[in-house]
Amino acid sequence: MIDAGWERTGTGWQKREENETKRLTFSITVNTDNEARVKVVEAIKEQLEGFGVPVSIRYLSGNNYADAINNKNYEVAITGIRLGYSPNLLTFFGNGNIANYYNEEVAEIMQIVSNTKEENILYEKYGRLYDIYLEEAPYIGLYRNTELVVYNQSLVGNIKANTFNIYHNIEKWYRQ
Repeated sequence: MIDAGWERTGTGWQKREENETKRLTFSITVNTDNEARVKVVEAIKEQLEGFGVPVSIRYLSGNNYADAINNKNYEVAITGIRLGYSPNLLTFFGNGNIANYYNEEVAEIMQIVSNTKEENILYEKYGRLYDIYLEEAPYIGLYRNTELVVYNQSLVGNIKANTFNIYHNIEKWYRQ
């Protein structure tokens, strides 16, 4: 925070930009229909406030939450995204992404990587994208469900989820 120009005061964090004092505070939107996410947002609020960052929680349920997400009417949102093992980066960095995130250099990189198959260019551009992501952190992944497996009832055996191999222990699977 200090490296980014923020200063700790008795009431929180602030910084001067363009002759204006900005105070660090924000609101987190959460779906009250998801108890696990409500617990997560309350823990985040407690931890941030312990660090001197005031946080308000905007509790929304059902359609109100969906409307806020779809209309991008939030500062920060606790939500979930279903991803495969090789997610499309346009989900996070393309036009209309869920975080309202835009960076001109990232947009240029996404355009280039969408239109090339040259490995050296892809390697360079993905490396730069990673550096930008680390610096700006438009998304913060909190956790991933790695114990969920969907399969037919006739398939039995030692079927356990594994984030690295969807066919983990396949030699012990069999049809009943």
